Amino acid sequence: MVELSVSGTWSGLPKEIASDLLATAPIRQLTAGETLFEAGDAGDDRYLVKLLSARLRQADETIASMAFLPMKGRVARTLLTLAENVGEETNSDGILIPRMINQGDIAAMAGVARENTSRILSEWERRKLVTKSSGSYWIDKAKLEREIEGR
Repeated sequence: MVELSVSGTWSGLPKEIASDLLATAPIRQLTAGETLFEAGDAGDDRYLVKLLSARLRQADETIASMAFLPMKGRVARTLLTLAENVGEETNSDGILIPRMINQGDIAAMAGVARENTSRILSEWERRKLVTKSSGSYWIDKAKLEREIEGR
């Protein structure tokens, strides 16, 4: 079985499935415009369809949130998504987002100007929804979920 780093496009698949899917695939480096594979090639698999469908649903949710959620809701959704993907549960019923994510990253993911994101995070720090310490963010998941709902 091929060891695969499951990130980016492949993160929706369990590691075993992604590894099986690519186990017989030759490793190639492509130039711009070169085709990776065509329909019928080895590796043309139902898992790829499931993965692409999941990514399409995720893109649809992102577009809907950008169109319909206010800025605070978009920043809250971004923090909750980060918490789900890279967060670590804490003893205090919160989630710690490691310091690899900075305020500019959060702003870009939420589609909100960094200055507005800074104001929102500062307000949430005062309200104890978010705590920043040593570059990491601790979030109160339940309170942020209520923020998305506008309560």
